[in-house]
Amino acid sequence: MGDYYVSRLRFSGSMAALEQAVIPKLLKRYDKAAWFALISFWVLAFKCYQRDKRRFF
Repeated sequence: MGDYYVSRLRFSGSMAALEQAVIPKLLKRYDKAAWFALISFWVLAFKCYQRDKRRFF
């Protein structure tokens, strides 16, 4: 998803030179946000499983 949004990012005029420097940094931030979301959802699922474990068995 981050790659999709960053690929549509275009600077014009004097800011066009910064495009090649900004895009990799934004991609790294999107990657970090995706990993954070993945890990936090795993933790949340584990917590919910631990809470409802007695109901499952």
